[in-house]
Amino acid sequence: MCLIITAAAAFLFFLFGIFRKKYGKNSENEMSIALIFLAAALMWCVDRTAAVLKGGTFFDFGIEDFLLGLIIAAVGTVIYAVFVLKKFFVHSSKNLNKGE
Repeated sequence: MCLIITAAAAFLFFLFGIFRKKYGKNSENEMSIALIFLAAALMWCVDRTAAVLKGGTFFDFGIEDFLLGLIIAAVGTVIYAVFVLKKFFVHSSKNLNKGE
């Protein structure tokens, strides 16, 4: 379930980045977070492949795996919010300094 949630988050942030770029906005933050989620999904793919080689299943639909996936998605979204807020405050402080 972690793999599915992480891949879905990567896909959604990638689409959001493309949407923002289409309308002339800077999509650097969205693409960075999409890349982070993509790397996490790749990590989960390697982990689940190792589980299959040991005799397990590729997809784990347990509640613990689901909660871990939600935590990963939430932390990634918080990181995105920090990126956006940082850019907002830097931009705001530059505008305040110009007004003086």
